[in-house]
Amino acid sequence: MNLGTILMLAVILLSAAELFFTGRGLVRKGEGDFIIAKRIYYVSAALLFVTVCHLLLLFLFDDFRYEYVFSNSSVHLPLVYKITALWAGQEGSFLVWALILAFVGIAVMRADAENAPMLMPCVIVTKILILVSLLVKSPFDFIWRVSPAMAGTLPVDGAGMNPLLQDPWMITHPPLLYLGYALSVVPFGYALVSLLKNNLSLITERAYPWVLASFTSLGLGIFMGGYWAYRVLGWGGYWGWDPVENSSLIPWLLVTALLHGILVQKRSLSLMKTNVVLSFLFFISVFLSFFLTRSGVLADFSVHSFGDYGLSLYLASYIVFFTAVSFFFFLVKSRRIAAAPLPPGPWNRLAFTASGILLMALFACFVLFGTLMPLLSGLFLRQQIAADSGFYNSVSMIVGPAILVAILCATMPLAHVKRFSTIVMALLSVALGALIIYRPPVQYGLAAVTIPGVFLVLQSLAAVLTNRSLAMLPSRLAHIGIALFMIGSVVTHLHSSSGQGRCIQGRETAVNGIPVTFLGLRGSTDSRLEFMVRRGESSEQIAMKYYFNERMNSIYREPQILGGIIDDIYIYPDDYRSGLEMATVGRVEKGKEALVGGVRIFFAGFDTAHMTSEAPTIRANLIVNGRRLSPALYLKRTSKSHSPVPIPGTERAVSLLDIDVSSRSIWVHISPDATVTIPPDSVIVNVTKKRLIWLVWLGTVLIACGGLMAFARSVQE
Repeated sequence: MNLGTILMLAVILLSAAELFFTGRGLVRKGEGDFIIAKRIYYVSAALLFVTVCHLLLLFLFDDFRYEYVFSNSSVHLPLVYKITALWAGQEGSFLVWALILAFVGIAVMRADAENAPMLMPCVIVTKILILVSLLVKSPFDFIWRVSPAMAGTLPVDGAGMNPLLQDPWMITHPPLLYLGYALSVVPFGYALVSLLKNNLSLITERAYPWVLASFTSLGLGIFMGGYWAYRVLGWGGYWGWDPVENSSLIPWLLVTALLHGILVQKRSLSLMKTNVVLSFLFFISVFLSFFLTRSGVLADFSVHSFGDYGLSLYLASYIVFFTAVSFFFFLVKSRRIAAAPLPPGPWNRLAFTASGILLMALFACFVLFGTLMPLLSGLFLRQQIAADSGFYNSVSMIVGPAILVAILCATMPLAHVKRFSTIVMALLSVALGALIIYRPPVQYGLAAVTIPGVFLVLQSLAAVLTNRSLAMLPSRLAHIGIALFMIGSVVTHLHSSSGQGRCIQGRETAVNGIPVTFLGLRGSTDSRLEFMVRRGESSEQIAMKYYFNERMNSIYREPQILGGIIDDIYIYPDDYRSGLEMATVGRVEKGKEALVGGVRIFFAGFDTAHMTSEAPTIRANLIVNGRRLSPALYLKRTSKSHSPVPIPGTERAVSLLDIDVSSRSIWVHISPDATVTIPPDSVIVNVTKKRLIWLVWLGTVLIACGGLMAFARSVQE
């Protein structure tokens, strides 16, 4: 047992002591027990902080005895990414989540001393469950415990960090998500306390700032993740409906619904039960998201998901536990809730706000259904089927416009805009909406997004300018952000264009209307492809990473984005071919002849006589220029090697580079001589014009600003 494990066990034991004294204080109604529990909590939080710092030091000092450090770092990894490696893997992210949760508990005790004794058991139990999970899959496991074959060895270097994670957004994106997840325990706790005290005003009076904080941090984390994906993944999008992306979106949709439900409850004392249920669902959805992404159940359907490390049963049991607790208390206590009904009549803003809440909750259910489709189809159809982007986009096209209309109808009574101005804005919205969606063939369904979206932007701006009330500014900013995000999504979907072309080194080639000149491959280990891109009268030289990454066992490519007001020029390298390789390397199918480097080669089959378990060797029976030759490929544990076989009568040699069993073919290399003409290097390049995509980013910024302003205002109040 090492120091890190001892520290975690100590934190768990101290947390159990906190829970004991808090529970005894609630039973005895004794202040002394709460004081003891509070002091123990501070000690355990400090010890948990020391635990995280200990893991961080293991990264900083390259202690590769630990499997987590070995798997996520290396000697040459830059310092900033050795720090972010702390939460790059599953175990570290759980530990950081537990630490943030511990700090949230301290904030709860300081912010609401009256209700803290009843709130803290929720925080403590959640923290204990997270730490118990870390005992199952610990960041402090020695590498020889995980990989017995490495017993007795001390690794001098680690496997390194996935290059996709070596990005500045890695500094902020995951911690913000974990902060939002940790904050979800507070509205959950207030919902339980409000039921126990039969005082549902606690949710509106006390939980509201925490809901705003969680809404903002989760939203910022999701928005940063979308922009990060746009910058590095190379497919030109920002949201792919991946299960990991969906698992963070579902809690955000629910907390957004809860946020608006609290506003309705403040104004009319209605939706009390709804807000309790939404508080429960929001918290449970956080554990559900961790189960879907950390249990391995969707590993075959996600590019981000973790494998199964034995945590699936634990995470599933946590979901069952919190669901049972929520259902029990709601069933027993909700009968005492005397909530007021919504104001009569369908045409009032509170009714429309309630409709928006229902739509967001339904949208979360649809996203959850699509995410779970592989599991559900495997259970009922015995064949796993994943929901494609078309399913989610279709649902979004139905729910999204309905949410925009609900927002419009809910905010119009507060607009203080004259009727004539409203008519002008409506006509202008129709005109701009028609202009946005016009592109043969016309997709009239998108008008349901663009026209209400434009009208919402104009109406919100007019309301702010005419009313000049700082109180309405946060909500208006957030609503403008939602509209701009949806409009930007429609514009980029309809009016973006893509093209692909092979660029020859030294020659200017027009790809999707953009003149591109390939300058060549530069560097060795961390190589880059350099280009000159001409835009009008100006030119810009760019360099894109392109190298073989051993951790990914594939070519790592990184796009280049040239921003603009009208378009982003999104350039992504697809396939680089060196002229020397094209002149000397070729593929030959079994039983066929091919011309490689000016030499005719017939592949007759394999010679397996030299295959042994100790030193596997594959020989190919070739007829090269009428001569029988058998070049060999030597297979080692982690690499392959080959030896050239001279071609009689020439100064050239043939080598067996690789085999492709599926196509019954081989790759061979013919060494060049003075007669071989080496063509120039070339690369296939994808160029996409992303029309007005800055509207998407501006929308996300405004949503976040609205949340931050509302949170600051709620704290002041």
